[in-house]
Amino acid sequence: MNDTYSLYKLAESTVCMMKWDDCVYFYSVLLQRDDIPEDLLAGAWHGYGDCLEKVKRKEESIMAYEKALEYHIRDSIKMEKAGSYLWGSWAALKLNKPDLAYEMIKKSLDIDPDYAYSWLTLSVIATKLKKIDEAKMAREKYKNIVEIKPYKNRVCEGLEMLNSIINNLEGEIKERAEKILKNTWCKENDIEK
Repeated sequence: MNDTYSLYKLAESTVCMMKWDDCVYFYSVLLQRDDIPEDLLAGAWHGYGDCLEKVKRKEESIMAYEKALEYHIRDSIKMEKAGSYLWGSWAALKLNKPDLAYEMIKKSLDIDPDYAYSWLTLSVIATKLKKIDEAKMAREKYKNIVEIKPYKNRVCEGLEMLNSIINNLEGEIKERAEKILKNTWCKENDIEK
């Protein structure tokens, strides 16, 4: 049997590689399990929502984002982690709850003001709320942080994740993952800004 953490990483890797049909498949397999650890539920539902949205399954994506938001809020209260607030803000935004999204991203930045993606997220949310000056400031902060510490190429990041867990997989899941490895490549030195 494929272990839950490896299955989660596999699904997450397909988000990075923009393999949306595979992403929907792997997250749906993961979410059908009854042994998903509590700490993976928010991310699993969120990733599933993202993938469903990309394949134009809007109603299902909304239901997944609702579950994700519920778990992000639970995790935020329980753990006070910046990531829970960050991803919770995106789930809230996807559900057209910009005020909640704004509140959550501000808490994320209070905890970790050096995470670039949180500033980009604030820029998006502030724009939606017509807080244009704050959106511009957040975008500048994002650019400054990324200039110092650029992101890895997302496809390369996904391949790295997949390679780290491929030997933990078996059966049809492993076969499908191996096809992805065989048909996906990246330039190691590419970075995203």
